[in-house]
Amino acid sequence: MDIYKSVHELRIFDQTPSGRRDLASALAIFVRNTSPLIRTPINQIQEKFENPNSPTGKFYYAGFYCNDRIVGFNMFAYYPNSRVVIIDHMALDPEYRRHGAFYVFASLLQQWIL
Repeated sequence: MDIYKSVHELRIFDQTPSGRRDLASALAIFVRNTSPLIRTPINQIQEKFENPNSPTGKFYYAGFYCNDRIVGFNMFAYYPNSRVVIIDHMALDPEYRRHGAFYVFASLLQQWIL
């Protein structure tokens, strides 16, 4: 039997200790790879993580993994009344930005959303 397996994985962070730990690792990737001139302050992102719901939608936080190693960060919002998803931040460590990695991670994110 032939088996085919992807090395890429998307994990949506929750407010458990492991979710918070992985969020911290993902945020470090975001900080290293986003200019401070355009970067949302980390304390604002963390506060939104603790309070993700708004009257019109919800924020979600995801990590991109390659062979069980966290290599990227994603933050997005979903507004169900208008059926809109807004990707706010997406960052990958430079050594993982090849072989269509952004496309793979965007596809995994799309699968989770649908």
